[in-house]
Amino acid sequence: MLNKVVFVDRDGVINKKAAEHDYIKNWQEFRFLPDVAKAIKLLNQSGFIVIIVSNQRGIARGIMTENDLKDIHQKMCCKLKQESAIITDIFVCPHNNNECKCRKPQTGLFLQAARGWGGLTIMAEGKGRCVFSLRTRYRLLLLMKN
Repeated sequence: MLNKVVFVDRDGVINKKAAEHDYIKNWQEFRFLPDVAKAIKLLNQSGFIVIIVSNQRGIARGIMTENDLKDIHQKMCCKLKQESAIITDIFVCPHNNNECKCRKPQTGLFLQAARGWGGLTIMAEGKGRCVFSLRTRYRLLLLMKN
């Protein structure tokens, strides 16, 4: 039986986005969107591994630190786990625009996930959108907010 993976963005998918040109900088600013825990729990119950892939440019801009982000993610995962909603892993791009290959919509974060989860083969296609297929033991559902 194939394992199934869901890649989800964080801001605008799991939590309310910050105002334009601002960032979620600490746990006090983090607000879950309605029914997110319920949706993640349903994915888990359906056999999906849930992985977050998120651009976090606020680190590169010096607005927040990697430790701030780790604290947010630790508390987010803890709160979700209390509702039986499990985030299996989180991959983050902390860079400014055009500094790396991991900033979405580029494929670097997905390739990191592939390496971290057993050498998955990911093929990308599409223009400005993330459309992926996995060729090994994983099936993929990709939830991204443009």
